[in-house]
Amino acid sequence: METPRVSRQILVVEDSTEVRRAIVQVLEIEHYTVHQAEHGKAALKKLEAMTPDLILSDINMPVMDGIAFYKELRKNSRWIPIPFIFLTANDSPEDIQAGRDWKAFRSRTRPGLYPGAKKPGCLRRVAVRLF
Repeated sequence: METPRVSRQILVVEDSTEVRRAIVQVLEIEHYTVHQAEHGKAALKKLEAMTPDLILSDINMPVMDGIAFYKELRKNSRWIPIPFIFLTANDSPEDIQAGRDWKAFRSRTRPGLYPGAKKPGCLRRVAVRLF
């Protein structure tokens, strides 16, 4: 008899309700347990009660952007081991360099994260980070 696989938990931090909903839908189809936050400050609050296996975060958000969230996250030793992927529609050289500087795994764009798309490259990166 096969042992049931434990569902991996992912925290999605994205200010756009539409984009966040699409990301969550794709991840849930792949049987991930998904938690959501609309900006970095809300994500830090969520992290007080749970520890995800992976964090996917937009960079450009109100209240606390992804860069400030990442820096704050890395100040807490409990959260340092959590893999972190920046998701952004912005291909600015500053965002690309920021991902490299902080050693965050980074997806430059979000295409293919919508229902009906074949398994997108970003989702493959999620699987690689979790297994």
